[in-house]
Amino acid sequence: MWLTLTLQNPHHYRRIPAKRSFHQWILHTLQYIGTHTDRTVTIARPSHITLRITDDAEIAELNQTYRHKSGPTNILSFPHEAIPGFEADTLGDLVISAPRVAEEAQNHPLRAHWAHLTIHGTLHLLGYDHETEQDAHIMEPLETMLMTQLGFEDPYAQ
Repeated sequence: MWLTLTLQNPHHYRRIPAKRSFHQWILHTLQYIGTHTDRTVTIARPSHITLRITDDAEIAELNQTYRHKSGPTNILSFPHEAIPGFEADTLGDLVISAPRVAEEAQNHPLRAHWAHLTIHGTLHLLGYDHETEQDAHIMEPLETMLMTQLGFEDPYAQ
């Protein structure tokens, strides 16, 4: 397999998907973007992503340090910045707050919310964003399509 995933769960959360599920969601996203979009994305093979499942305190600290925003968030993405002239196989790191996922998923299947955030974060690693309305009109339909391809419902449907 050309994608390796390191899953960190330092708080030993039990209600999280299996590593193979996270791997499937990330790999599907990478394969789709690499073959079906006009966006130029070079994905090294093999590639590596670290996914850390954490608590609100740690993600709030990371959110403050790196985004200058107070409080916890559901996911943070840290794309790897390659050093010029060096081959890099690390795409980046994803950090997800398990308590945020559980709270936000209230009326939706928990597994679907995990999948959505994983896809969302992976798209951020690939340079997608939703800070402007124009960017959101590109990223959100892509998330919806990837989710439905994986058998989940539209995450933005009410």
